[in-house]
Amino acid sequence: NRRLPSGLRVLEAARIPLNGELPDACVGREYRYYLPRSLMGPGGGDFDTACEERLAQALLSCQGRHSFLNFTRPEHYGGLDAELRYTAQGERWLREVCAHKRKRRERGYPPENRVGPEEVRPVPEVANTMTVRELCVCELLPPIPAGDGDGSREMLCVRLVGEGFLTSMVRLVVGACCGVARGALTTAELHQALSAEEIVDLSEFLAPAPGLALHSQHLDPEKAPWLPADRSAAAADSFMEEQVMPRVQKAWQKTRSLGPWYRPGPCLDLEKPALQS
Repeated sequence: NRRLPSGLRVLEAARIPLNGELPDACVGREYRYYLPRSLMGPGGGDFDTACEERLAQALLSCQGRHSFLNFTRPEHYGGLDAELRYTAQGERWLREVCAHKRKRRERGYPPENRVGPEEVRPVPEVANTMTVRELCVCELLPPIPAGDGDGSREMLCVRLVGEGFLTSMVRLVVGACCGVARGALTTAELHQALSAEEIVDLSEFLAPAPGLALHSQHLDPEKAPWLPADRSAAAADSFMEEQVMPRVQKAWQKTRSLGPWYRPGPCLDLEKPALQS
């Protein structure tokens, strides 16, 4: 470790047998997304616990088995892209989806046309089946205090555990749920996107990359008995607090364009009864 940069640390090492297959032993991945707590507040560094509660409820609605077609970029999923382009109809559908998203981006993401036009209906069955994933956990953890005791620098942490993740899936799930919490996206639109019965463009809610971290991989001990069983968990937590979190906070401070995903929207008053029920 003395020869490694401060941002890298080896906590344990294990000898892998010739027949060891680590990918087969992985039964799940855990991502965590960190964001400044003040972003969910009214401004001036203040916090809004009601907004955080709405965020927690929106995240919970994403938990379970869904087609996350609207929470990824189909053209960046190589297997799906190949399947769609195998037929002229599928290739035409993919082209229309990309055109719809491009037109919304060029117009500044108007909210009235998030749902795709007739040209992208119905959604091909292969697009739905190949984007089905199980989110075992999708929750908001308690706020993380700043290491220097500065309350205005507290962080929120979203924990997601699943069997597999699509490109941009974590950032779109977090950003869309923040949009619901802030009133920029309705709960109905979030549920509509999760149903994947039609295209719902959530591109403007893509949360920035600095907050995303692959926290851990969940392994089946029966398939990898030669791996140490979390003997360095305490050291890993200490490394996270001392090295990783300060870097995440600095990355957020350097982020110039946060986008519209966290800004207050007009849907908040309409959403309060549904979110509190």
